[in-house]
Amino acid sequence: MCEINSFRFDDLKTLPNGKHALLLRKSKTDQIGEGNLILIADDLVEMINHSQDKIKQIDGHILGSFKRNLSVRESLDPGGLNKIVKFLEHKAKLTSIGELSGCSVRVGAALDLIDKGVRLERIMLRG
Repeated sequence: MCEINSFRFDDLKTLPNGKHALLLRKSKTDQIGEGNLILIADDLVEMINHSQDKIKQIDGHILGSFKRNLSVRESLDPGGLNKIVKFLEHKAKLTSIGELSGCSVRVGAALDLIDKGVRLERIMLRG
């Protein structure tokens, strides 16, 4: 499962400087599970809070899905994210960048590693 599917509503944190972050509890680059705070935009915070209010959830996964009877599933299944990304790619007419997948969002993790001084060869070996 991609890391983005693992975010929960209680992973949304307000930092002392007033900015917001999501706690990534565990990832490919953090197998021990020390966690990493990822800064997010205020617009995303508003969307998360709006979503939480609409589905009347105080906990659970941020990216969820609905069953046919409109009850909320525990989390978005791995194929669901892929379908959403492909739909948005088609809607945005993104043809010049190659085909995206649900795990295309891992690029952010690679950029974080580069910022920390990790050599490109090592990042490529980690996947």
